[in-house]
Amino acid sequence: MTRILFTAALGVDPAFDRKLAVFYDGMVQLLAESLRDGQALGIVADGEPRVLAILSVGALKELLYQAVTLGLAEESAEALTQQIFAFLTAGYLRVSAAPPSKKRRASR
Repeated sequence: MTRILFTAALGVDPAFDRKLAVFYDGMVQLLAESLRDGQALGIVADGEPRVLAILSVGALKELLYQAVTLGLAEESAEALTQQIFAFLTAGYLRVSAAPPSKKRRASR
């Protein structure tokens, strides 16, 4: 079912596409509201809640898609859940500021 939702079903039936879009939009709205509340409480980092929600949903969708299509058999549900939580709580970049931009040399 997950594989059908992420790949095969899209574009087959316009009515289903609309329902799926409404479903994802609802998820993003609920998550964005929760993130906004979390920001007000000081437990969610600053940022645009809707963008953070879309990034979170996208990451989860891709993980589920890969788990189903590639079969993450070596990973238990608990291990995947822990990785998702670690990603959402800390992110994965460990830099204090963006590195200075370097001009690229023109290729000859």
